[in-house]
This record gives sequence, C-alpha cells and structure tokens, in this order.
Amino acid sequence: MRQDAIIKFRATSAEKAHLHAAAERSGRTVSALLRKAASEVAAGRPIDRQLREDLVALRRSLNTLLADDGMRSREALDSARKIATRVLARAP
Repeated sequence: MRQDAIIKFRATSAEKAHLHAAAERSGRTVSALLRKAASEVAAGRPIDRQLREDLVALRRSLNTLLADDGMRSREALDSARKIATRVLARAP
C-alpha cells in the first residue's frame, strides 16, 4: 500500500535524537519505527516496560550461559527459566 498521508507532531531535540538512535539500532527509518510502534499500540499490543526488562534480563542470562560453564551457568539457567516463565505467562 502506498504511504501518501503525512502525520506531523512536535518533539524535543532530545526526543528526536532518541528516536533517530532507536531507528538506527533497529535498522529501520524513523518513519518505519514510529509506524510499527503506533500500529502495535493501536492493536492493543504495546510492549510494556516490565516485558522489555524481562527480555533484557533473559538475554543477559543466556549470554552468561554461552560464555561460562561453571556455577554461574547454573544460576544463569535458573534465572533464564524464571524470566522465560514470566514472559510466556503474559504472551497472548
């Protein structure tokens, strides 16, 4: 579908910089990033802060598992299992 409508909104310089950095990290344009975020919110599927924090913690635990094979691995595995359970409990 052709994207021919324009939506304008105001942001601070800091917010604009934050959006550009987020778009660059995700490999998207700012427009694509905002369209995706707006579509998720409109559909009732915004990623909440706790889910994001859980996913970051899960990634950290999994990275520890890959990098270490001692007692820290057991702790990381237990942590990853608990976080995954919380995340999956909230999944639609």
